[in-house]
Amino acid sequence: MGIPQLQKLIEDKNILEKISVSEEEIVIDGQALFYHLYSHLFDVLGGDYPGFKEQVATFFERLESCRITPHVVLDGALRRKKKEARQKAQPEKNTEEPLKIIPQLTKDVFIQVLKSRDISFEICLGEADLTIAQRANEKECHVLSHDTDFCIYDLKKGLLLLKYFKWEQSNGAVPASCYNISAFRKLFKLRQHVMAVFAALAGNDYSRWEDKKYGIERLLYICETLKDTDLNKSESRDKALLEKALRSFNITDTEPFMTSIRSYEEEPDPPHLPQWITTAIQTGKLTSFVISAVIENNPEVKDSNPSTDIKLAFYKLLRREQPDGQLEVEHLNEESRRQRLFQVLDVKHPPENIPDQLKLPGCVTLFWLQHVPKDSPKSNVDALLLGFVYGLEETDDEWVRTLKDEGKRSAVNTQVAHAFSQWYTCMRQSFYLNQLLQFPLPDPECARLYCGPLVHRLAAKLEADDSEIKRLNQEQRKLFDQLKEWITAPLEVWESVGGKKKRGKKAQEKTSKTSKKKK
Repeated sequence: MGIPQLQKLIEDKNILEKISVSEEEIVIDGQALFYHLYSHLFDVLGGDYPGFKEQVATFFERLESCRITPHVVLDGALRRKKKEARQKAQPEKNTEEPLKIIPQLTKDVFIQVLKSRDISFEICLGEADLTIAQRANEKECHVLSHDTDFCIYDLKKGLLLLKYFKWEQSNGAVPASCYNISAFRKLFKLRQHVMAVFAALAGNDYSRWEDKKYGIERLLYICETLKDTDLNKSESRDKALLEKALRSFNITDTEPFMTSIRSYEEEPDPPHLPQWITTAIQTGKLTSFVISAVIENNPEVKDSNPSTDIKLAFYKLLRREQPDGQLEVEHLNEESRRQRLFQVLDVKHPPENIPDQLKLPGCVTLFWLQHVPKDSPKSNVDALLLGFVYGLEETDDEWVRTLKDEGKRSAVNTQVAHAFSQWYTCMRQSFYLNQLLQFPLPDPECARLYCGPLVHRLAAKLEADDSEIKRLNQEQRKLFDQLKEWITAPLEVWESVGGKKKRGKKAQEKTSKTSKKKK
């Protein structure tokens, strides 16, 4: 999240240097980049994943056209103290770019695009900041981020701020603005070893001021307090310097500030995980959510969303160790892993005529259907299935683009939004469970599964009539019918009895047993 108001101070003091970037390597803060790229998209309806995929692909195409070689580094799990601090934070006051609540599968789409374009990347087990700084100095190249924490590191080539990295305007080179810590230190007469102390006093993810008045005047005062400080670097010296500075603010508790200082200098302790899981996380084959699950060690998930059952199964697989200390999932053969997934989702093996890309999403939709409210409209499921069908196409036709644009302009139906929210939460947890079980079903491309503006518009139109289904060409209609038969027929949820829907196979069995008991 960075240091409040630091970027504004840097801008006000004209410390940034305008440069052009081409024919070089750069190390990219992956977390910052995907937040930045998604911030330009419409996100009210649960995610425009196809639009995001296109945005990410275009970004890297522009870098390639400028002969810029990227290396992307992503966070794993946040330190507990940082996570707690972020939960208490007021986002608009603690970042130079407003933080948005981005859709749940955004990071997964981002990683899939990196893989598909063969972009060099790594995922850290903990926070990525120190690794990013180290990689940039090893390669002697710039860091690209909007996180002002990087203004504290002694980066050899400096920091390119995302706000000023004009990749859309590139023509052989990208116009950019570069921050060098030497210019900052020279202006305020600060030595490098006090920069972490400066950041702690200024207030970052670990050290926050109770008054929350993060003004430039405070930063200037801190700079004045620390200028020309000439102490040998050590933790005791840092503490002494902190105590001296904090006395002027009437603060006696130094621990949060010392934690802040150490965050710039120490790698977090890695979690205890089997090597195959560690490797899978670092290479993007397994979600870093595993790390949080292991660290928190808390399988008690209190949530009314149907995805809770899937999340609990995920936790249990991580917690169930064998005598040799390995996780149970590592010992399961392929068929056992497949059956474990089907058991959690309460489904059978998908029909062979269903494309591999849609086998896991179809199973998830079946699972979700068993938990939807009794009055859930048929149009919601038809809209999802149509979205699957359109998602298999490489490019959108003119009609699909029109539907997306109409969806962005339409009023939000909160009941439909809630239903779809439950679906893609189930999808996300099932996607991760499939990863942990080492892909008993093919790994789907996330960007092709759900486009909020499209499925919301389809749901609204299908509520009126089935003309959208009739628009499908012969091949699309065949796939739609196959999906519909597989997903809805076993549950019999679309048959009407006296104007009401039957709840499905499980509910019918339960009703039948109840009736027999009464007899």
